[in-house]
Amino acid sequence: MSNSKEISVDLLRSLFDYDPVTGILRWRVDRPNGIRVGDIAGNRWSKDRPYLRVEIDGRAFAVHRIAWALMTGAWPKEFIDHINGVENNNRWENLREADRSQNAANSRLYRSNKSGYRGVSYDKHHRKWVAQIHISKGKNTRIGRFDTKEEAVEAYRKVAIEIFGDFLRAI
Repeated sequence: MSNSKEISVDLLRSLFDYDPVTGILRWRVDRPNGIRVGDIAGNRWSKDRPYLRVEIDGRAFAVHRIAWALMTGAWPKEFIDHINGVENNNRWENLREADRSQNAANSRLYRSNKSGYRGVSYDKHHRKWVAQIHISKGKNTRIGRFDTKEEAVEAYRKVAIEIFGDFLRAI
């Protein structure tokens, strides 16, 4: 998240035009470094983070958060989730406000995931598959231990659908 509360939506409106159909943010003013009116605003944060950001007065702001503020008239309370999981797809129909858990439920699997499924791991000590779910504020809730990976995946999916609904990324 950014220091969004320090920049007014009126200032954003004076700096940017946002096209909700394409998700493209454009500058309304000339900027240093050769940026001209009508140029696309936003660069990738890094090779590993495809989110787009812009700098205003030396501070970085995520383009998807600016898009939200321009469309709604207010900065998002917490997170903006990209519904289709594509972090640089800032079309309005692809953005929704989310809390930390909802945003995480729609994220990709970590590279370190060995089971290939969210919330499922193998417990070598008990020789069972474990299903657990992260609900909020660092709390994991164990769903149970299962003889097969498929049983653990199904148990996780049932609980996750109840908790996260539309935010749950297909598993």
